[in-house]
Amino acid sequence: MGKITVILIALATGLFLHGAAAAETLTAVLSVDPVAKISNDRLVITITGTYRCGPIPASQSPSNWGMLSGTLAQVAGREIAKADWGLQPVCDNQPQTFEYGVHATTIPWHGGKIRVTARLNVQVCQDYSTCDTASSSVDQQLSIRGGNN
Repeated sequence: MGKITVILIALATGLFLHGAAAAETLTAVLSVDPVAKISNDRLVITITGTYRCGPIPASQSPSNWGMLSGTLAQVAGREIAKADWGLQPVCDNQPQTFEYGVHATTIPWHGGKIRVTARLNVQVCQDYSTCDTASSSVDQQLSIRGGNN
């Protein structure tokens, strides 16, 4: 009878720990809204969207991190206007919204369509050799509204 009790306790403990670990599964989900806004001077495109990532433990270590970054690209005649952007997300496994103004780098933005590529990456390490990662990416065309279009 003693062996059966020990086995049942071990199984129950294993199931409990497995359930707790499953609740802490690392997550990364990203979406970008289909419409971006252009500033009147055509130097800034504002993109918006939602994401959910984490959870990343409150005690940050260099091996635990999240990053949301991307590129905007727009054809302008024979040139391509392009700019990179990025932000540090809040990775508490709760839905979050973002709004980011991407500044033109070489030539001004214009109305019409623009392509956004973006990636949300998350990493949590128990030690420096055992890490979990999650990522989500988008590559889509956005419509531009606002400015003097």
